[in-house]
Amino acid sequence: VNLKTGGWIEKLHVNYLGAPVNKGEPLFDLYSPELYAAQEEYLQAWKNRDKIGTSFLPDAARQARDLLAAARTRLEYFDITSRQIEQLQQRGRPLKTMTLYSPADGVVIDKNVVQGMKVASGMRIFRIADLSKVWVMATLYEYQLPYVSVGEKATMSLPYLPGQTFQGRVLYIYPYLNRQTRQAKVRLEFANPQGLLKPGMFASVTLQNELARDRTLAPRSAVIDTGTREVAFVSLGGGRFEPRNVKTGIETQDGKIQILEGLKPGEMVVTSAEFLLDSEANMREALAKMVAGNMAADQKPAVKMLMSSPAAAVPAATQQQIDALTGAYLKLREQLAHDTMDEVAALMGHLHEAAAQLAAGPDAALAAAAKKLEAASAGGVKNLAGARAAFQAASVAVIEVVKRVPPGATVAPALYQIYCPMKKADWLQTTEQVDNPFLGTAMPTCGNVVGRLATQTANPSNKSPDTKPGAMGAMGK
Repeated sequence: VNLKTGGWIEKLHVNYLGAPVNKGEPLFDLYSPELYAAQEEYLQAWKNRDKIGTSFLPDAARQARDLLAAARTRLEYFDITSRQIEQLQQRGRPLKTMTLYSPADGVVIDKNVVQGMKVASGMRIFRIADLSKVWVMATLYEYQLPYVSVGEKATMSLPYLPGQTFQGRVLYIYPYLNRQTRQAKVRLEFANPQGLLKPGMFASVTLQNELARDRTLAPRSAVIDTGTREVAFVSLGGGRFEPRNVKTGIETQDGKIQILEGLKPGEMVVTSAEFLLDSEANMREALAKMVAGNMAADQKPAVKMLMSSPAAAVPAATQQQIDALTGAYLKLREQLAHDTMDEVAALMGHLHEAAAQLAAGPDAALAAAAKKLEAASAGGVKNLAGARAAFQAASVAVIEVVKRVPPGATVAPALYQIYCPMKKADWLQTTEQVDNPFLGTAMPTCGNVVGRLATQTANPSNKSPDTKPGAMGAMGK
């Protein structure tokens, strides 16, 4: 209930929060000089209409009727009812105060005035809510959104009413998520005929949705997600297993996952195993051993060497340029992993300068990769998000460069290629311990070790070092 004119509250008919009101019930009496003048204007137009109506001047009579209609409309715009206008005509004189009435049935949930208070035009006097139906704002995680649709039935329970449930429906799904919590809001509607549901209460809401009967389900533990693909092992009998690429859908409440492709109903799948898959490359090796029936328990997972052949000799100047860009790249990765911008602009400049020098070299393949790096590091970075986007593009070119010509041992005694499944991108670092530059301190261990790149001091025997248990970074939730 907002005021259309300023004045003073002479009397409050509804004087407390929670008061029930009906449509047409008086709320308060208002004295307003503007409203008083509007009454006088209407009475004058009414009297002139009566006088001119008896004359033989049709134009004057029409103008009098138009003035009366305009004066009546002005009163109505001040929320004065037709009955009040009729009483004004009968009375023939204006009143100091006019009563304003409730526009709806409901309960007063907000009151901003006291009796005698001066009020201004546009001020909100009351909020009257119809609580016969209430909205419930439910918070869902983004992975739960596929189960929810507008019109879906909802069941609600309240902690202070044990054993009693309320039935409602989904009214609206908000089209955005909270960036920090990764949660979405859903608006539900519930009937409240007895007034048990009160604004501000907390409640537990259950939304249930069932998959179609012809869907294929498997235990969630049967599917191994490598970051680039999902694999399940099907038992062939006799201790032999077949790896299957699968495509999964949504996960059910009881720990099962929908299989869209790759498995058929009735097939027996492995739900647990005695080996650890560190990377996509290592996974291929493990799969080959399983299919061959080699199930030795003492086999240890290893990080595959992504470049086992010794690098061709390059000019000293080229080696210096590769060492310079690798050093700048590794320092830049460390800055981004710690969510800092202190040296990012300078390091990006060093990376760009080294790439430009390498692009001018005689090796065509190196020059092509360096030009990609030069383009990726050319733009100025203004914030952390922009720096990470540039770093992601630069990583593609840097990996291509160092796979062709490794950096020196003083710059990188070891280089590991890590894959981030959240960003679907790779980066390089000098240790196996995952330290994600794309997600920073929010999810530092999100990533899988793809393999180790050869350096100038690579093991001559080309044997890959054993990994420690748990070398694979766990993706945070």
